[in-house]
Amino acid sequence: MSSEGQKKYIPRFSANDEFFISMYFESDEKITEFFVVANLSKFELHPEPLKPLKLSIEQIMRYFVPKLDNDNCAITYFSNELREMSDEMLREKHPKWIEKRNKDYEIIAPYLNNWQISQYLLGHLGPDISVRSEQLNIDPKAIRRSLNRYLSLGSKKALLPIKFNNVGKGPRTYTKKPGPKFTKNGYPVASESRPIAADDESKIRELVWSHRLDVKPGKVVMKRLHTLFLRDHASSAILVEKSNGTHVPKWVLDPKRSLSSKQFSRLVNKVFSSEEYREITEGRHEYDNNRRDKTQSARDGYHASGLLCEIDSTPLPIYLANPLNPDKRETVGKVHLCLVGCVSTHTIVGFSLTYSAPNWETVQEALLNCMTNKVDFAKEYGMDIDESDWPTQHLPLSIRVDNGPENPTEIIRKVIESDIGIRESSWCPPGKPALKGTIENLIARVQDFLSNVKGTVDKDRDGSHQHASQQAVMQKDDIIRLVIFAITIHNSTSLRTKLLTGEMAGEDVDPTPSSMWRFIVNHPLYGRAKVSQRDLPRFVWKMLKKLKVSVTPNKVNWHGLGYHSSWAEKENWFTQADNHGSYHVEMVMLGGMVDTLYYKDEDNELQAFRLNRDYEQYRGMTLRQMQTRQNKLNTRKHKLKIQREEGLINMEQQIQSLTDNRERFYEGAPLNHAKSIQPDIAERSAVMIADEQRKLALRYKGILMEETQFSSYNVSDDANSDQGSDGYDEFGDVS
Repeated sequence: MSSEGQKKYIPRFSANDEFFISMYFESDEKITEFFVVANLSKFELHPEPLKPLKLSIEQIMRYFVPKLDNDNCAITYFSNELREMSDEMLREKHPKWIEKRNKDYEIIAPYLNNWQISQYLLGHLGPDISVRSEQLNIDPKAIRRSLNRYLSLGSKKALLPIKFNNVGKGPRTYTKKPGPKFTKNGYPVASESRPIAADDESKIRELVWSHRLDVKPGKVVMKRLHTLFLRDHASSAILVEKSNGTHVPKWVLDPKRSLSSKQFSRLVNKVFSSEEYREITEGRHEYDNNRRDKTQSARDGYHASGLLCEIDSTPLPIYLANPLNPDKRETVGKVHLCLVGCVSTHTIVGFSLTYSAPNWETVQEALLNCMTNKVDFAKEYGMDIDESDWPTQHLPLSIRVDNGPENPTEIIRKVIESDIGIRESSWCPPGKPALKGTIENLIARVQDFLSNVKGTVDKDRDGSHQHASQQAVMQKDDIIRLVIFAITIHNSTSLRTKLLTGEMAGEDVDPTPSSMWRFIVNHPLYGRAKVSQRDLPRFVWKMLKKLKVSVTPNKVNWHGLGYHSSWAEKENWFTQADNHGSYHVEMVMLGGMVDTLYYKDEDNELQAFRLNRDYEQYRGMTLRQMQTRQNKLNTRKHKLKIQREEGLINMEQQIQSLTDNRERFYEGAPLNHAKSIQPDIAERSAVMIADEQRKLALRYKGILMEETQFSSYNVSDDANSDQGSDGYDEFGDVS
C-alpha cells in the first residue's frame, strides 16, 4: 500500500496487509470500468472477511504498490491448497463442505451480476438484502458474509468453510423424496430416478461442454448426452462371462443414482443461458459468425500482450540422429514442437520440443517456458540472446486450443480453477485450423526457418534420391538452439504494421512483435509484471496432472501397480487404511515414468513413493509402455487360464480312464467292506520297495553300459575279469 493509501485506508486496513485484484468489470450501459480489490491478509486469517473495495485503475495505481521480488518480477498469489481440491476429492474427504458452499452460493446468486456487485460495493443493497433475509428466514449478516467471501477471491471456492470450526465429515447421503406419487386410479407410480443433488448442475455443465461438438444440424443430441451422464455418474462396470468362456466388461445402471431424461433436460436448460445454448448447438465458429460481423479478426477485444494466446503442436519434418551411438549413423525419428503465440502482437511466447506425441505434459512444458527468463533459458543451451529479442516472461491470461488429446478438458479446467493466472480457455472444433490462424502461421514461420536443416523431409523428393532419414546428423539440443534462433529472429524483425494501435503509433513503437509486446506489458494502466522465477515450482505443481491414488493397508495402488514410502508409513497411512478402509489421495508423476509417484505434504515438500519389488518388471517404463505391458500380460493370462482349464479337464478324464482300467484289473477280487485300516500294509510296502530298487538298479546298469559302449569300441579280453568268482557280476545278475 502506498503512503497515500495508508492515509486513506488506515482506519480499516493495516499498513502491511496484502491486497488482491479478484475481479474486473468492463464498462457497459449501466456501469463504468472497475476492479474489486480484496484484503488477502484479513481473508486468510478470519472467517469474517471485510467488504472488498470498488476501485478504478487510477485509484489502484494511486493507493497500492505491486508486490515484487528481488528481480522486480511479480509475486503470484496462491490460495489455500484445500481450495484447489477437485469436487470429487472434496466429496470424498469433506462431503459437507460442498453442501455448505452450494447453499451459500444459492443465497447470494441474485446479487452476482455486474450491476448488483457494483451496487453492493457502493453500499446500496441494504434494503434488498434485508428483504431477502426475511424471505429466507436468515440473518442478513449471512448474506453479507458470503458476498464478501465470494468477491474476495472471485469464485465459488471462496465459500468453502475452510476456516470454520465444527464442520462435519462423513459420506454424503441423498435426501429422501416426500413420498410416492399416485395415479388417478390410486396406484403408486414407481420411482425411476433419485432427487436432484447439489452437484448435478456442475456435472452436467462439464459433460455438455466436453461433448459440445456432438451435434446434429440445429440441435444437441440430448439423448446421447443423457446416456453419457448415466454411464459416468450412475453406472458401475462388472465382468460378465460369455458362452465362449471369456469375460467382458458390462456397465450396470443403478436406478438410485440415475436421473430421468426429463430431469436431465430441465437441468441443461437451467444451467445454460440462451446464448450458451446456441453456442453449444451451433458451435463457436457458427455462433460467432451469426451474431458478429465477418470482418473482425482473432485479436478483437484483446488489447494486452499475453491476454489471449493460442497453443498448437505439430511434428517437425526433420529426422534426428541417435546421440547414444556415435559409431553408427542412425535416426531416432522426429520431434514434436508445441508453440504458444500471442494473438494481439504475434509474439512467440514459449515452446517445448519432445520426442513423444502431443500430450498435456508437452503443453505444460510450453506454458512453463512462457514464464521462464529467456536469457537464462538460452544460456542452458550455450546461447547468448538479448532480453529485447525475446522479452516474454508471462503466463497467458486466456488460451485457445484445439480438441486434440494434448488439451484434456478436465485438466485445463482444473488449471483455470487453481488461480495460477489463466482465467479461461476456448476450444476450436476439429478440421477448422483457421479459427486459430495466428498460431498456425507462427508454426509455419518456424518451419520455414528450419527448412534447410540436414535431415529435413522434402515433399518433392525424387524417388531415386536418398531418404531424409539417412541424412540425419542433428540432435534434439541442436534443434532447440535453432528454434531459439528462429524465435528471436521472428520476434525482433517480423513486420506487423497492421497490429499497431493508435496509441502505439503515437509513441512511435516499432511494428515488430517484441517491441509491441514490451510496450503493452510496460503500459502504466494494463501492463503486467514478469512472473517471479521463485514461483515457478508452485506453477508447475498447479499444472501437473493429478492422479487419483488408492491407499490400501499394504500399499499405495495406482493402475494395478503397488507403491510404498517410509514417510507414509511414519504418517500411519497404511494403519489408517487398515482401521478405516481404503481411501484416495492425489499424487503426480514427473516425466511420465511410472517408477515413482510424488505426494505434496503439508510442508510443501514432495514425498516419493517408489514401485514395490513385486512390480520390478515395470521399472523404467512410461505410462504407455506400462499399459502395453499390462495388456500383453492380461492377454497371456487369459490364454493360460484357458490352457489350465483345458489341462484340468483332460486330467480329470485321465483319472476316470485309469480308475476304470484298474477296476477291470481287480474285477475278480471281492470288494472290501471293512471300515478299519487294512492289516500288514508295512510288509507289503517293504516288498514293493525291494522290487522298486531292483528295477532301479537294472535301469542304472543299462545307462552305464551304454556309456561304456559309446566311450570305447575296442574292449580287451580281460574285460570280464571284473566278475566275481561265483559267476555273478556286481549287480547280482548272471553274467
